[in-house]
Amino acid sequence: MYLDDTNTWRAPCGCTEANVLDNNHNVCKDKKIMKEYNKNMLVGASVSNVRKMTQGELSANYWDDNRGFNPVYVIELDNGVALYPSRDGEGNGGGVLFGVDSKEESCFTVYER
Repeated sequence: MYLDDTNTWRAPCGCTEANVLDNNHNVCKDKKIMKEYNKNMLVGASVSNVRKMTQGELSANYWDDNRGFNPVYVIELDNGVALYPSRDGEGNGGGVLFGVDSKEESCFTVYER
């Protein structure tokens, strides 16, 4: 994603962030471009770190820190990609990471102890 000259977040294909998240690409004619881009960014990458989102990152997304409750966690990959949850498809706030341990058949959330 990049910020264009009108301060709109856009995907490499030129679509707005909201259109990408809603799977409604109105700029690129071939959705295969984004599917391949996403696949190349994630498949084969390894998790290198899990951390709380910094105040600077929160501010860059126009998010608050939820008054210290439910901090937003970032998953950093070894290729430089950072993944983090959003509360909705338009990025209106940070979300909580959930996971499933298939061996124990249990769910968990990512948080500090």
